[in-house]
Amino acid sequence: VNFPQEVVPIADLAVHELYLRLHPGTDGEELGGKRFTVRCFNLGREDRLRDLDPNDINKLVSIKGMVTRTSSVMPDLYMAFFECTVCKTSQEVFISRGEIAEPQVCGNTSCQAKQAMQLVHNRSKFSDKQIVRIQEAPEHIPEGETPQTCSMCAWEGLVDTAKPGDRVEVTGVYRAVPLRVNPRQRTVRSIYKTYVDIVHVKKLDKANRLENERDGDADHFGA
Repeated sequence: VNFPQEVVPIADLAVHELYLRLHPGTDGEELGGKRFTVRCFNLGREDRLRDLDPNDINKLVSIKGMVTRTSSVMPDLYMAFFECTVCKTSQEVFISRGEIAEPQVCGNTSCQAKQAMQLVHNRSKFSDKQIVRIQEAPEHIPEGETPQTCSMCAWEGLVDTAKPGDRVEVTGVYRAVPLRVNPRQRTVRSIYKTYVDIVHVKKLDKANRLENERDGDADHFGA
């Protein structure tokens, strides 16, 4: 819960290694070159959307709400393919923390040309991405208040999992990114934009919804 950015990739690797151990002699061709992905849920606690604060950044959170809008599926670059314009030497660079470390010098020892690496889009690799907008659950909205919303990012297999109007319980990593004052400058604002990287989506059926509403009413009358 406290260190998902470090632990979840380790869990993915452990499951993949277990698969190779149970099926010796395979090199992952049956998976189409992909790896297993661990989906964490049932955290044992519930985070209200309006109660999230800076202490929750980069931690796993569990949020219940209603999907109000989903974007179209868009490609998100995760491996950039660079090619030298002088000697045609290629180099693959993976995205790290949302940034591309563009090679400044050609990797060919006999070339060493500077500022000659060019991005080749049709040989780069992309993953599916979708922006999901979620509104907090009705039982979490104080009387007379406006419901709050939050943007969430769905990747690969989670794309198109939830449709507008679905009541869902989302488990994901709460993140914050700085906004630039000017797109051409590196200066950023002191106020960060928050969103959730989705790890797991659970659709709530009618029974779960009625139980949550009863719990919310009990909390309201108890208060």
